[in-house]
Amino acid sequence: MKDRKKIFEAVFFITVTVLALSVLFRGQNWSDLLLLIRKSNPVCLLSAVFLGLLFVCLEGYMIWRLLRLSGNDATLPGCIRYSFIGYFYSGITPSATGGQPAQLYEMCKDDYPQMLAELEKEPFFDVLDVGCSTGAVIALLNDKYPGRHYVGLDLTPKMIEVARTKVAPGMEFVVGDAEGLPFGDASFDAVLCSNSFHHYPNQAAFLAGAFRVLRPGGRLILRDYTSNDLVVWLMNHFELPLARAFGHGDVRVLRQRDFVGAARAAGFEVVSMEAQKGFRTHLVARRPR
Repeated sequence: MKDRKKIFEAVFFITVTVLALSVLFRGQNWSDLLLLIRKSNPVCLLSAVFLGLLFVCLEGYMIWRLLRLSGNDATLPGCIRYSFIGYFYSGITPSATGGQPAQLYEMCKDDYPQMLAELEKEPFFDVLDVGCSTGAVIALLNDKYPGRHYVGLDLTPKMIEVARTKVAPGMEFVVGDAEGLPFGDASFDAVLCSNSFHHYPNQAAFLAGAFRVLRPGGRLILRDYTSNDLVVWLMNHFELPLARAFGHGDVRVLRQRDFVGAARAAGFEVVSMEAQKGFRTHLVARRPR
């Protein structure tokens, strides 16, 4: 099975690369392009390639060091792979339709089993996924539990455009703000939120909205980033400001006790709170019956 997956990934990578190159160089004279390359200073070309690769590898190294500092068992090759995935797909596609979903999937795919396992502990019918990206979680849920009602919400229209290509009976995708959920009171049995909470400027507003749209007894299942106090401080004071300077939407990472305090302030009963490997928070909170 793993071999088949590797073959599929290789074929997909080659196909996307060929398609991207064909679109980028459509109408171009290949002989002219090759002539320009031959006329270029080889030292400059090689230096540019080397520095580009070095930049991506150093980003992966920084991610790895932060993870190791927080006690997580991340591997250096895995962190470098994530960096290359993001830069490759962002380079060949518009960021919101290619680079971001590819990065998000690589970053979040290990969270999906835990979220689904948590959701399956109790009966559910109406489920809201906030910050749904391209709808991967909802697609998985609908495949496993068809005939129920799943709603995905994301602030980025391009993400929702991609998600709507997966739509099936019982699924819907909405462009909307996590801090002002456009749904009626007591509409859902569960609200899911995976790796988007740290993007919300007003995290309290999201938690209040999640509490409002949940039915009594309904659960919020939230996975995001956390670590020890030192690493969280470093992330909030150095990494996230730098990310914002380069156009990323990262706002604030919470400490474990802050997650618990914020959930309780919104009216939730905290069922469980775990700090897991990979910088992950796993919070389950219930609207009281």
